[in-house]
Amino acid sequence: GVNYFQNSISKERNTSESDFYDVFEILGKGTFGEVVKSWKRSTGEMVAIKILKNDSYRSRIIKNELKLLQTMSEVDSEESHIVQFHEFFHDELKFYLVFELLEQNLFDFQKEHNFSSLPVRHIRTVTMQVLRALAKLKELSIIHADLKPENIMLVDQVRYPFRVKVIDFGSASIFNEVRYVKEPYIQSRFYRAPEILLGLPFCEKLDMWSLGCVMAELHLGWPLYPGNNEYDQIRYICETQGMPRPSLDQMETVNVHKMIYPDTEALAEYFDLRSMVELIKRMLTWDSHERITPSAGLKHPYISTQPLKQNYSLTQYYQFCLRSLRESLPSHGKASQEELGRNPIRGGPIDLARSVKRRKMMQTLFREPKHPRYRSAFPRALQPLPGPAPPVMLCFSLAARAIRGL
Repeated sequence: GVNYFQNSISKERNTSESDFYDVFEILGKGTFGEVVKSWKRSTGEMVAIKILKNDSYRSRIIKNELKLLQTMSEVDSEESHIVQFHEFFHDELKFYLVFELLEQNLFDFQKEHNFSSLPVRHIRTVTMQVLRALAKLKELSIIHADLKPENIMLVDQVRYPFRVKVIDFGSASIFNEVRYVKEPYIQSRFYRAPEILLGLPFCEKLDMWSLGCVMAELHLGWPLYPGNNEYDQIRYICETQGMPRPSLDQMETVNVHKMIYPDTEALAEYFDLRSMVELIKRMLTWDSHERITPSAGLKHPYISTQPLKQNYSLTQYYQFCLRSLRESLPSHGKASQEELGRNPIRGGPIDLARSVKRRKMMQTLFREPKHPRYRSAFPRALQPLPGPAPPVMLCFSLAARAIRGL
């Protein structure tokens, strides 16, 4: 049985001591159970064990998660950026899922850094890896259905800065087994796609909506759509989701000449920020059929960095973008490393995240949100109320209008 209260876990009642897991600390607790950091005696490996209550409701969820984990068991965890699953066992009281030990989730990382804005170059590094995970899940016909900062884990921030893996498949499902919402809730509210809020048929693209929300949150430092309930969530989206803006080329004609840039470095980051916003817009579409796919996302200019290279290859900002990718993704490619060799980085790191100039650059990217096309589709009670915006909405708009004014 389980010798848990004596800080060890065994798989079977009469197992040898070498098959025990020694518990070091509790990593997290929730309604689902808890996750503990453990040491496997037989291999000397540190692992994370997800411990769940053994009841009829949880049993059904566990069986579904196990089915999906087994489907992913042959996948290369390093290439796909999906957490590696080791084994499963249970006793009369609890279920135990054993995974590789990862370092810290993105929410805790943000909290540790006072929810400050993450530089655009690092957001690209994270986004590229999550897109690879979603592309692999699509190949396996799996919908994650709970993508959020808490379920994106940093692997080893010291050795591989911003190398991440996707975790927690407790809410995941197979494409052809679910088309409508079966559970009372699917996806965490802040990251819930419109088709889920409205009870419409859905597909794997609901994960792309969530990723767009995560990208925006990493840049803003707080959730993009922080609704208190489902109605409030729809209000936020209706209030801020405008008609598609002109293409990147048109934007350059309309906006760039109105700006006064302090130097080429700031211009390079502005260019990159604008590209990131364009990708977020492709993720945050009401119609899931128009939403960008993971494979197309990996080819987007923001992820490929090709336009940045063509226009700003000699800037320090571009060099630091390459370094960010190289440090977290050793297999990113020799081309990037060779380019770094030809264009050595001089000077210290660039961080415009907190500068007033960068905030002003952000504001020029966005316009006052209007949404006549979609407001008429909702009941009057769900439409944004006339008059002054509530304090939370007002404070949100001032700092976040850039990304939310889609």
